[in-house]
Amino acid sequence: VRDALYPMYLGPDWSGLSIDLIKSASDPRIIFVIVLWYLAGQSFWSMVVGLPSLPAASATTTADAKPSAATATSGPTTAAAADANTPDAKTESSPRTTQSLHIDDARLRVANMAVWAFAFSPFLLSSNILVVVGLMKADRVIYLPLFGFCILEALLLDMLCVRGVSIMTPGFTSRKQTLFWIGHWGFIVQMFWFCVRTHARNLAWSRALDLWEHAYLVNPRSHHTRYNYGYELSIKQRYIEAEEVLRPIGSAHVDGPSNTFLYAMVLFNLDRCDEANVLLDEAFAVIDQKRKEGGVRNSDSSLARTESNLLVARAHCVGDDLKLRGGILYEAVQADQTNDYAVNLATEMMEKLQKMEELKKQYGLS
Repeated sequence: VRDALYPMYLGPDWSGLSIDLIKSASDPRIIFVIVLWYLAGQSFWSMVVGLPSLPAASATTTADAKPSAATATSGPTTAAAADANTPDAKTESSPRTTQSLHIDDARLRVANMAVWAFAFSPFLLSSNILVVVGLMKADRVIYLPLFGFCILEALLLDMLCVRGVSIMTPGFTSRKQTLFWIGHWGFIVQMFWFCVRTHARNLAWSRALDLWEHAYLVNPRSHHTRYNYGYELSIKQRYIEAEEVLRPIGSAHVDGPSNTFLYAMVLFNLDRCDEANVLLDEAFAVIDQKRKEGGVRNSDSSLARTESNLLVARAHCVGDDLKLRGGILYEAVQADQTNDYAVNLATEMMEKLQKMEELKKQYGLS
């Protein structure tokens, strides 16, 4: 309920540092994972087969209704007492017991289907357990499943406050109205705050800088959050703030060379190219190492795009030598010809060089 009202972390990337992964059997949280899967398995099994005790309970009721041989031959007094235990006396409660068991079985199936449909399945599909699908936005993995949790909670309150108290003790049944209003008003208040939070998130998505700033303030541990917040700050030319945000992930050894490109461009705008060149050298070395390692995540296309971007950053930090800058930009285009950013910069540089050559020829400086 607390997470529904205000989540501790709104990290948009579950593959990042929003939640520390369980990496060893000594992690104290592993017991909760085991309990989760055990309860999920029991819930799924009872949803499929229903209550296994239903036939046994009916047989027990019938067996209890039959008088024993000793009771039938133990005299008038005992026989009179046995009359109270005859099938006629027990038959009245047997249908109620069976009906109650059928009702409980139906309720259990409804509750289990609600658990699987609204609580377990959404988190399973959005947890990257089955298929790694990439980035996970907080609004998808937190708020949408929690709406299902609210529905499940409403069903539980309905069972306890409306139907459940009718089969309990008379003293408890007399508090039915009180429990009804307490439960329903509590649920209404919770749904109100849920709607407020969802509305606030919808407004946040209207402006990217506000969205990533809020995500960073709540969960600064996520590298993905840092990158996007720093990127939005750099677009607004708030380079000093962007440098502070991107500094922990600027090195290619922290979270790969992709972040180094953005950090190097921020350092360039702060006239700190000496620091940027050191980080760029590290990034190129990491790319070479990843090429040797291979694998799905180190595909040629992704590494080529990263290398092309790093070359663009290098071109910005070579000083006033336009020919050297143009040569590096040409290398960037050769590394990845689909990189529109590099292609556009290289085209502009070629046009500048051509104009310079024309001016030199015009004034006889060549």
